[in-house]
Amino acid sequence: FVDDNARGSKFFNDSTGKIDEWADFIDPSSAEKGFKKRSGKHDPLQYQPSFTSPDFNVIPMKDVHVASSVWPMDEHNTMLLDRVHPLNWQDPSPHHSDFKRGDSSFDLIVIGAGAGGLVSATTASNAGARVALIEANLLGGDSLNTGSIPSKALLHSANLAYTARSNMAHLSESGIEINGGSSAVKVNFSKVMKRMRRIRAEISAKNSAEKFTKKQGVEVFFGRGSFNSDRTILVNGRILDFRKAVIATGGIPALVPMQGLEELYEQTKRGGARINPLVMTHETFFNMTIMPTRLAIIGPGVIGMELGQAMQRLGSNVTIFGRSGRVLSREDQDLSNLVRKQLENDGVSFRLHVMEYISIRTTGKVFKNGLPELSMRIKEAGNMQFVEREIKIDGLLFAVGRKPNVTGLGLNEAGINCDERTGL
Repeated sequence: FVDDNARGSKFFNDSTGKIDEWADFIDPSSAEKGFKKRSGKHDPLQYQPSFTSPDFNVIPMKDVHVASSVWPMDEHNTMLLDRVHPLNWQDPSPHHSDFKRGDSSFDLIVIGAGAGGLVSATTASNAGARVALIEANLLGGDSLNTGSIPSKALLHSANLAYTARSNMAHLSESGIEINGGSSAVKVNFSKVMKRMRRIRAEISAKNSAEKFTKKQGVEVFFGRGSFNSDRTILVNGRILDFRKAVIATGGIPALVPMQGLEELYEQTKRGGARINPLVMTHETFFNMTIMPTRLAIIGPGVIGMELGQAMQRLGSNVTIFGRSGRVLSREDQDLSNLVRKQLENDGVSFRLHVMEYISIRTTGKVFKNGLPELSMRIKEAGNMQFVEREIKIDGLLFAVGRKPNVTGLGLNEAGINCDERTGL
């Protein structure tokens, strides 16, 4: 018999007499109503709205990277984190002390707690295996946190707005009058995103750490796991030995080379967690609290097309950029043409003959929504020559695909061949 807490547990703080929760580590003085205007010299980020922020001085160091990646820290996101990355999580107890290989022995160790890792861990545990699950970030992976669930919540709101605007004639014919017609349909983007965060937090109960430890019998470690032999894994200073291992670390978003991109990212981070992400991947897209007036999306694949259509229907002016001259290049040409036509009907613009993404920078100007104006320079093919153009935007989403998340796993120590481009 293994005690539930021996499989990993939330931290009981003796000084407060309760379990540590993320809401306990929010700095209430960091919140200000409305738009924050800084004094001193002009700052293009000065008009950002403020929310309460994590107090990084008291958050345990092993959890700081999580607090930096999820925004805003409202009641929904703190609930999400309490479930999928509990603060100051206590690792499972060692199994033995003879240290022949390590301090704990498992039939199966799974690195990565996305869809593939969770299924592997629970299936093996249900079959009677002793299983360890190692996750560096959030249980549930992309699907719960930055993929299917938040995107479908966003799409639902976008589809409602589209349906309302496009059915005015039918409503009128049915005797239902809306003063102002389709222009009377207004989107409150802040509420759209708050609803998304609420739904995601509610569903996260199905992927919570306590569910896997207490109901599934899986031992959960929050940390970065790496092989140090073909039979042992190091995590949080502990050595675990295994009979079998599953690497389910998934992929990470790819970017394209562009002058000024790194500098802009650092400028964004300088303001702390209070600012709307300016340069995004799907991992940060759902941190938005302000809708960009002009959103550029690099990558006409599935993610770019899906989120592009949603944002256009919600009221942003979206332009999708690509190199190949078409959208959804892996799909049948007729199908991709059909999808492109629908997005064009929605109002999405396309620039699909980009030869080079040259640079991006802030201009010093600010849009009415409070977001700083960005200048993106590209080189396009057209009329038998290359033309350099400047595009003014206030949001940029990279959706150019993914690359395997295989760095830092110590795969060479386990004798596993891998390639950073193609994976294992």
